[in-house]
Amino acid sequence: MLNKRELIFQAVIDIVKKEGLHSGITVSSIADKAGIGKGTIYEYFISKDEVIGESLRYFIKDKMENVIDLNSYELLSFEKALKKYIGDVLTFLTKDEFIYQLFNNNQLDFTFDKKLRDKVIRDLKRAKEKYEHIIDYFINKGIKEKLINSNINNFNKEAIKNIIITSIAEYTHNYLDLKEKDEFINNLYNLILKILI
Repeated sequence: MLNKRELIFQAVIDIVKKEGLHSGITVSSIADKAGIGKGTIYEYFISKDEVIGESLRYFIKDKMENVIDLNSYELLSFEKALKKYIGDVLTFLTKDEFIYQLFNNNQLDFTFDKKLRDKVIRDLKRAKEKYEHIIDYFINKGIKEKLINSNINNFNKEAIKNIIITSIAEYTHNYLDLKEKDEFINNLYNLILKILI
């Protein structure tokens, strides 16, 4: 069960997902959505901007940073691990398009206080770095299995990172047919392998 602070965070995220970050969110609408009194929000936060900014930070830390557990890939071969990862990210983004929007928004243009905006951007950067670390993990796994050239250059590494997230986003936005999910995963894996060989 969520505590009141988490109820507030979830209410803000639900409103932002449905109406957008610039929808004129009010403390009253947040309180209504959370099922609590308006005054309760001010017990936890000093302003509406703080509520929204801290809600975004909570969402980034709770949802974006915790999507992948590297331990679940350790015993798998490079091919199975990378395909599982693609499937996991695909499932995750299919459930929540807002994550993709946040992940790819390098310049959050909301009108928050600069310190708060910087905190949200720093959290996003940390989440992106974790994602990049995971891709590096898979590349090293492929090198150890001698499937990937050990002299892979940084351009190709960066290309792979972008191809994975962009391909998954494109699939979830335009071609989402779960019957074709395995075919999509296989095609993306084969493309990645061609670049990395």
